[in-house]
Amino acid sequence: MRSGEAQVWFVFLSEVDEDETGLDAHETKRAARFVREPDRWRYRRSHVALRRILGGCLNLAPAGIEFRIGENGKPALADHRIEFSLSHSGEMALVGVAAESIGADIEQVRAGVGYAEIAVRLGMIDPATELTPAAFFRAWTRREASGKAAGGGLLASAAELAAYPSVDLEAPAGYAAAVALPATTLSRIVVHRYPHR
Repeated sequence: MRSGEAQVWFVFLSEVDEDETGLDAHETKRAARFVREPDRWRYRRSHVALRRILGGCLNLAPAGIEFRIGENGKPALADHRIEFSLSHSGEMALVGVAAESIGADIEQVRAGVGYAEIAVRLGMIDPATELTPAAFFRAWTRREASGKAAGGGLLASAAELAAYPSVDLEAPAGYAAAVALPATTLSRIVVHRYPHR
């Protein structure tokens, strides 16, 4: 993995083989804690895909991937010097992998109320902007990706967000997605589909 390069996978969860033998005890317990079956399904399949993608990057068996919880609760690899970010929404997940801190976010675009108020309160848009659901979720994923890369999520400061600029990705229909890397290194984003066709 070269510095400044992000490898990003759009994961089509309905196509992921739900063989969970590679999930560790923590992942299995966490999946079981979801009340709604769709949430359990989304968690399990996104983590199966994450393990397979990271295993491919590191030439390891998916079950051999070990995670630790880093600063601010951000998951990280226990023994390897690559960074990753996982996001899931609807029937999609997004996995980003890089040599340095990375943030990736995907959201299913859905109608609702209060988007403009949330976006203005978080400083995502100018208050005079007329906001559609698609525009809101594009802004939201950019903010989330930068916050994840910075390690502070939505609580990241303006300076932290600026240090990890985000880039919109061409997401499947009905979704918005973005990825963020350090401003000093961002040079190339390579997008993949998972599973491969």
